Amino acid sequence: MDVQVFWNVIGNYNEKTWIIQIILLIFVLLAVTLSYMRKVKWTAKFVLGIVNLFIGIAFFAWYGTEPIL
Repeated sequence: MDVQVFWNVIGNYNEKTWIIQIILLIFVLLAVTLSYMRKVKWTAKFVLGIVNLFIGIAFFAWYGTEPIL
């Protein structure tokens, strides 16, 4: 994959998903806070799993469709 194509794909992904990224960041910060305060210990792991699923599906399935050369 050409370097410029790679950065275009990342830019396109960030441009189209910035609202979802902000919402997920707020959830991660809240979950880490709850886990750190020992209110709900498993929350951070659960939310980080959801975020990784989103990144895997959104970036690699929808936007990362360019062939690697």
